[in-house]
Amino acid sequence: MAAMGYDVGVIDLTEGEAGTRGDPDERSRERELATEVLGLSVREGLGLPDTRVVRSDRDQLEKVVDALRRHRPRVVLAPHWEDRHPDHTEGSRLVTGAFFFAGAAAFGKGSEAFKPEALGYYPGSLEFDPSFVVDISEQFETKMRAIACYSSQFSPRSPGEPATDISDPRFLEKIRARARHYGLMVGVDYGEPILMKRPVVVSDPIEILAPRGVKET
Repeated sequence: MAAMGYDVGVIDLTEGEAGTRGDPDERSRERELATEVLGLSVREGLGLPDTRVVRSDRDQLEKVVDALRRHRPRVVLAPHWEDRHPDHTEGSRLVTGAFFFAGAAAFGKGSEAFKPEALGYYPGSLEFDPSFVVDISEQFETKMRAIACYSSQFSPRSPGEPATDISDPRFLEKIRARARHYGLMVGVDYGEPILMKRPVVVSDPIEILAPRGVKET
């Protein structure tokens, strides 16, 4: 989306301070590098407690609502609500709640109500049947460079450092294989799956269903 000229932002719910690898300062430097690679317009951390993200926590909900109201995105993307990491599961539901309450004038104080137009979900550790697949063939290597910025998660810094799913060399292979899988589903090299809970309004079915259709002769 950034390559297409849209303003794109990422909101980090936590600083990852409870992670097995890396510390908050190191992860902050890595985020800065990845932000530059991705060409983001906004990168902000809400400072929610790592391993203690809770969808029903009013303070956490208000922080996410405030972020949506301040940045006023048209589209919000959140992690899928089914994931092996509890923070990702709770984070998904937290963003879903904030998406609704951001448009409720009576919720919160000191910020104007704003309702984004759409909420979609991307996969974490588990795959799903997507509502649509975005062709990211031209941007895929940029995505991999951004992931590589988080080197503390992949490279052992000392003998005997605990292994994680992410530090397994096959993790990056999985990222590539999954993007290839979803891309092949729609006839492109690499794809990014997005799931919608509600139907999407379409005004031009041809543009959506046959964007590379044969021209009339």
